[in-house]
Amino acid sequence: KHALEIAAIGKHHCVLVGSERSGRARLAEHVAATLPRMTLQEGLAATLRYSELGKLPLRTGLMAHRPWEKVAPYTSPEEWKEKLFLAHLGVFIVDNIQDLSLAQAQLLQQVLQEKSLSRKGKKVPCDILLIGLSHLGSVPVELNTWIDLYIDVPIISIEDHIRFDEQLETSIEIRERIEAAREYQVKRFESFDNIRWNADISSEQIDQWVAINQPTKMLMNISLKNLGISPKIIPQARRVAQSIADRVGDPLIQPYYIAEAIQYFTLME
Repeated sequence: KHALEIAAIGKHHCVLVGSERSGRARLAEHVAATLPRMTLQEGLAATLRYSELGKLPLRTGLMAHRPWEKVAPYTSPEEWKEKLFLAHLGVFIVDNIQDLSLAQAQLLQQVLQEKSLSRKGKKVPCDILLIGLSHLGSVPVELNTWIDLYIDVPIISIEDHIRFDEQLETSIEIRERIEAAREYQVKRFESFDNIRWNADISSEQIDQWVAINQPTKMLMNISLKNLGISPKIIPQARRVAQSIADRVGDPLIQPYYIAEAIQYFTLME
């Protein structure tokens, strides 16, 4: 849940790695409830899309909660595009993401890159938070650079469930923290049209927006060497570290933020 909160703060696409009995699907479906509340314009846009396809729940006026949609590799191409269309401004969950076909992976790559979807001969906005579900830490090569967190979801015992339930935070509490962290990003990027959230920072812009001191650089390099992780993930890890800092309102990237960010790549295969 902590890692998914980090993903929601910086709008980092992620993969939940674990067995089907670990509850990874329920965790992914829960994320939409913790995302920032929709503005009036966003609520209208989501409502119109669901209404257009006849998917608007009965007795629903204006949609107040962000949508989530779920697909799998065996989902038909028509349903894939329909669910992508509906997931705009919300969460798009892909089960068994490691088994996607080339066409499915390329479609997702296009949507993540352009934040739009071809529909009825024209481009429509399609801005999603992608959450993949996998029993492996792998994704199609087309999506490698877009996944910023690989999150381990172990099977939890009954005793641990009881213990964790006693410390359970509500979705509202988590959402308030995410909204506060996103406010830092709104102010940080207010003069830039192509950057809105930490995940939007490109590899070329990383030094401008996510500055780290020499001790933190040394820790990062040592960690990468000891864990055998490719140096290509450095920009991604730094983006995640910025979101970890934003969660607690820290203006500096501390070494332990980088250490936490790097651990989310140890499940990659």
